[in-house]
Amino acid sequence: MDDQFLSPKQAASALQVSESSLRRWCDQGLLEIVRTAGGHRKIPIREIVQFARSKGLSLSPAEVSLQVSATRDTPPETWASLFADALLSTDSLAARRFLMELFNSGMEVSEICDNVIAAAFHIIGDRWSCDSIDVYQERRSCEIVTKIMHEIRGFQQSPLPNRMAIGGTLSHDYYSIPTAMVDLVLSAERYRTENLGTSLPASSFVRAVHDLQPQILWISVSHIQDESQFIPGLQEIWSACVQCNVALILGGRALTEPLIRQRLTYTAHCDSMRSLKSLVASIFRMTSQKSAAE
Repeated sequence: MDDQFLSPKQAASALQVSESSLRRWCDQGLLEIVRTAGGHRKIPIREIVQFARSKGLSLSPAEVSLQVSATRDTPPETWASLFADALLSTDSLAARRFLMELFNSGMEVSEICDNVIAAAFHIIGDRWSCDSIDVYQERRSCEIVTKIMHEIRGFQQSPLPNRMAIGGTLSHDYYSIPTAMVDLVLSAERYRTENLGTSLPASSFVRAVHDLQPQILWISVSHIQDESQFIPGLQEIWSACVQCNVALILGGRALTEPLIRQRLTYTAHCDSMRSLKSLVASIFRMTSQKSAAE
């Protein structure tokens, strides 16, 4: 998204405001501008999307190339089923139109992840287990959502200094959507994120902690193949986090049972993207207060 720009006239049309208002906001520094070689103003699309979300303005999809659908008035309780239907339809752009409309309306990324994406995949999983859809449809849905999340990530604000988070899943856990959602939520909280992917050995996470020196390491746990290997591996990761002063955050459906969590050592457990958002905000506040005190 960084290399896509609009003229002030196009930006005003996208924001559905007068061009004079748009120029005034630019002059006040509320919108970042760049100058062409000829001295003309251009405004990054990312800047326009962020400004619209912060001011509660509606975007005109014609100007920012966001093909949206009329979902703003859709009841929240039906979002997941409608999104699941869109993912499973033959029109691969239907899901994108639906999700981008919710994003452009100002919905928090964490809410999109919890109430739309994750909930839709629960529906798709149920349909798959009942043999009402084929395996290719589930895999295709994952690919579509991954692309949409990557697009949304391009509209996030730049990361702040000293905010880095890395994460992924441990060996034999191939569920990519949960760790991608964590990546997206932390990116929305202005962390520089590195999603290391799925099915990594514990030793690889240890090496990444030492090499990259993040503030946060997340482990998404959707599947545990063997507890006798999983628990010692996570303990190894925890030791590296303690040594490097890294917060270890766990989450995922395989950790819903308190009994398994009681056998693990970690900084925090999150059962939703909303709780993750709140947690990382508190971690940053505590870190900032500690730095100020020093």
